[in-house]
Amino acid sequence: MNKGYGKRLKVKYGNTYFTFGVKSKIWKSTAEKAVATLKKITDLKATIEKERILLMGKRSKQGLEFFHQLFKNPVVTSQDVQRMTGLSPKAANDLIRAFIEQKILLETTGYQRNRVFVFDEYVRMF
Repeated sequence: MNKGYGKRLKVKYGNTYFTFGVKSKIWKSTAEKAVATLKKITDLKATIEKERILLMGKRSKQGLEFFHQLFKNPVVTSQDVQRMTGLSPKAANDLIRAFIEQKILLETTGYQRNRVFVFDEYVRMF
């Protein structure tokens, strides 16, 4: 059942164990880096939810739903936000503005129209 792997690396993160087939030290290092990155991502997610999004008042519910989608699509436009959330153009732009104020999103183009926003803290982890 070893399928050509020299050893198995079992890494615990929280209450979950990840098992990796390890052929060499390079693979072991890669597996350990993957688990470390996963920890950074879950820590970032928890921190932003607690310290930034829940402070958005009436926008916090929609903000939380949109925030979770940013992990799948960390680069968005206003139209993307409208599609993801079902919000009107004005409401989507208000939500984007709140995310910029909370330093969750960063505007990358410098334009007034056709702006592109990135979930910078997340993208920089890769």
